Amino acid sequence: MLKRFIVENFLSYRDESILDLTAGTNPQHSHHVVDFEKTKVLKSAIIYGGNASGKSNLIKAMEYAQEIIIDNLNEVDTYKKYFRLDANSSNRVTRFEFELELNNRFYSYGFSAILNQKEIEEEWLYEIGKSSPEMIFERKINKVTLGEVLKSENIKDRFEIYSEDMNKKSNQLFLSVIANNKLDFDEVKIINSLY
Repeated sequence: MLKRFIVENFLSYRDESILDLTAGTNPQHSHHVVDFEKTKVLKSAIIYGGNASGKSNLIKAMEYAQEIIIDNLNEVDTYKKYFRLDANSSNRVTRFEFELELNNRFYSYGFSAILNQKEIEEEWLYEIGKSSPEMIFERKINKVTLGEVLKSENIKDRFEIYSEDMNKKSNQLFLSVIANNKLDFDEVKIINSLY
């Protein structure tokens, strides 16, 4: 279940823009809310606005992020997908972030890339909704840092090799590489589910 979506420097979105489905404190229409232990999330939302105000581009941003996750940057069209009304945007990162609920737990997954160079700059996956976010993995350029869950005894060596392999995969996401290997370990189930 989607809780929040963040996009920056994509089509008509120059600055960070957020679609937030976190429910407020108003008790009206409680049947439109899914109540989790520590947070409430709206079951649906309506996006409205004038013509050319970015409604369709929000959906396109979600679809585009999904394409990158599934196909990698080499396989998607990156030509002029950045915010084109600012001359500096072509060299700025484009960022996508999803906050999702899976099995009553919340996760933040996102990545940023310089589209015209077809290079991933950053990527992260955290479990959130706890007293402090727990890193599952984090990537800066091609260096991957593993969280404690991916350092368990039975998978540690394998994940260190995958982390090293990312030095040659600047156009692929670590999440996608792991999910495409179809690993059957409990520690990897969240990565496969997110993918």
